[in-house]
Amino acid sequence: MDFTLRPWQPEDAESVAELADNEKIASNLRDGFPHPYSMEAARAFVASRILSDEKNELSYAIDIAGRAAGSIGIFRKADVYRKSAELGYWLGEPYWGKGVMTAAVYLLCRMAFSRLDIVRIEAEPFARNRGSCRVLDKAGFELEGVLKKSVYKNGALGDSCVFALIRNDLDWEVLGRLSLPELWERFPVVLSAYREEWARFYALEKSVLEHFVGAENIYRISHIGSTSVPGLLAKPTVDILLEIKWDTDLDALKDAIRRAGYGLNHRPDKPWPHLTFIRGYTAEGFYGQVFHVHIRYPGDWDELYFRDYLRAHREAADLYASMKNELSEDYKNDRDGYTAAKTGFIELAVQSAREEYGKVYDTVIDDTIG
Repeated sequence: MDFTLRPWQPEDAESVAELADNEKIASNLRDGFPHPYSMEAARAFVASRILSDEKNELSYAIDIAGRAAGSIGIFRKADVYRKSAELGYWLGEPYWGKGVMTAAVYLLCRMAFSRLDIVRIEAEPFARNRGSCRVLDKAGFELEGVLKKSVYKNGALGDSCVFALIRNDLDWEVLGRLSLPELWERFPVVLSAYREEWARFYALEKSVLEHFVGAENIYRISHIGSTSVPGLLAKPTVDILLEIKWDTDLDALKDAIRRAGYGLNHRPDKPWPHLTFIRGYTAEGFYGQVFHVHIRYPGDWDELYFRDYLRAHREAADLYASMKNELSEDYKNDRDGYTAAKTGFIELAVQSAREEYGKVYDTVIDDTIG
C-alpha cells in the first residue's frame, strides 16, 4: 500500500481522534497514549508534533490517500545515551497487515541516521505484541533481549523486547585503506540458499532510493543478480540497477546516496558514469543485508535479460548454481576472479535471452539530452 511520511498539519487531529481511539492500539502502548482518545487529546498531540525539535527528533504523519493514518517518530536520547534514539509508532487498524509500518520504519530509520547524530535506534515493544515485533524484524532490527516482567499495563505484568538497529556506514575510511587481498579475506565469496527476504529488502531499499535520489531523477529501478531469481543459490547481496535520467546532477546524486548510508565504489570497468554504491560492509565484516547499487543511464542492459532468462529457464538456473558452487571454492578470497570465471556462461545466456525475447528493455532517448 502506498504511503508518504509528511509533517503534521492541524487538520490531522480529526483523523487521529478517529483512528487512535482504539483499545487494540492503546493496550500495546505506554500509558501516555490515552484511551478513550478524545478530540482534545488529538489536537494536543498534533500541536506537539508540529512544534517538535527537529534537531533531536523526526516526527511524521503516515499519510495514506491524503489521510493521517498513523504516527511514527525517532527521538534522540540525552546524556551518555545521546548517540542513541528511540523509535515509536502506531497505525490505524484499517491499514494493518499491508506492509505499511515495516516500510515506514525502514525509511524513517535511514532518514534519522542521515539527519541525526546517532549510531543506534532502539525500540521496546511489549513481547505479546507480535505484530510490532515482526515489523522490527522485517525492517532489519535485531532482538537483543527480553526484559522479564518489565511493564505493567491494564493491571497486569508483562515482558518487553529490546530491538536495535545499528548504523553500519561508519567504516568507509578504514575499509578504503585495505588492499584488495585484505578486502577479499574480510569479505569472502559465500553462497546462500535462496531467501524470500531478498525480494522484500529490495522493495524496501527501492523506497529509500526513491526518497533520497528523488523520483524526478530516476528512469527505472530493477532488482538484478542472483538474489532476484527465486530458488537460485546466491551470494546474499541484493543488486539494484538504478537507471538515472540523462540530466541528473551526478555530484548531487553521489551526495544523496551517501546520505542513504552507502559507500562509493568507483568502477571504471563499468559503463559510464562508472558508479557503484555499496552497503553492509564494516571493518568487522558483513553487517545486516548487503546491497550493491549500480548506476547507469537508460539502456538495454544485459543484466535484465540474464535475470529474466534464469527466471524462465529452470535448467539454466540449476546449471548456473552448480557452476557457482564449484567456483566459490576455487575463488573464495578472489571476488574478481569469481566474477570473471562466470562471464562465458552469462554471455551465452544473455545471447539466448535476446534471441528469445527481442529488445524488451530498449529505451526511448530522453528528450532532455542536448
